[in-house]
Amino acid sequence: MTEAVSNADLAAYLDVTPSTIGDLAAKGRVVRTGRGKYDLKASTRAYIGHLREAAAGRVATNEELRAEKIRLTAAQADMAEMTKAERALTMVDVREFEDRWASEIVKLRAQLLTVSGKVAMALPQLTPHEVREIDRVVRNAMTAIAEGDA
Repeated sequence: MTEAVSNADLAAYLDVTPSTIGDLAAKGRVVRTGRGKYDLKASTRAYIGHLREAAAGRVATNEELRAEKIRLTAAQADMAEMTKAERALTMVDVREFEDRWASEIVKLRAQLLTVSGKVAMALPQLTPHEVREIDRVVRNAMTAIAEGDA
């Protein structure tokens, strides 16, 4: 016949806290017989077996777990730093971008305004009316783009 004891009684018997009993039960290192009840003999044997395994080095110690946690935290910190550095490389200063973009638009506008003159030089057979028509088409295209109609 098994002797069922409470969480608090088993904790006192094994010289651990009641919350440790809950942890041990979740890991199968004490034998639960019902809600808040434990088999005293079977739990004692299971707990002693667990302690023997820990003493023999087959169970991770708190120090090993602490070292693993430190390594994990360091790896996570390294990953966060790499992600931060990667994002910094891809970020652009908005003002610098806007200034550069405005400068390029001004250059583009200047080049487009010279199209009709360059066409007139390359094709001397064009009449002044045809050259003005080319200029009008280019300017209309620029206006459409500026107004968002393109």
